[in-house]
Amino acid sequence: ERGLYLEALPTVRAAYECALTASWVSDSRDAPAAMFNENSRQHLNLTRAMARADSHVFRREAETTLPDVDTDQMQSIANAQARAFEQLCLALSPGGGDAYVIYRAMSASVHPSAVLTDHYLEDRPGTEAGVALLEDPNENETEAIWLHILVASMMWAARAFDVMHRD
Repeated sequence: ERGLYLEALPTVRAAYECALTASWVSDSRDAPAAMFNENSRQHLNLTRAMARADSHVFRREAETTLPDVDTDQMQSIANAQARAFEQLCLALSPGGGDAYVIYRAMSASVHPSAVLTDHYLEDRPGTEAGVALLEDPNENETEAIWLHILVASMMWAARAFDVMHRD
């Protein structure tokens, strides 16, 4: 309602990613095992990073939580899909390729990038830098599309829940 599309985009992107992941899990018999494997792999990577951290707090915690797991404990042909969101999207049919393009478009304005920076800069000829930093991002009306993506994401997630929940 306030037109804060850019500010809301990280939340929209997270909702979208969760919704597509839920749809993938509900559509694939191999996805739950692949998600378990990926969670194990990510946990192991986190713990290893903690063990190498500068902070003794992280290193001490890593000693007590270092998992003894095989990151591919459960057989699944979907492990690559769980590891790479692009692969997960491509496994969705129809529209998986387009789903990834939408995700990349959102990512361009969420991650620190020139695309994000451009929203906060305005040309100012005659100034030393030639640009001015804006307090509020310059946006155009097409960014309202993200509201549509958020609503669609909520519907996809709800549908995936309906498919997976036996009641």
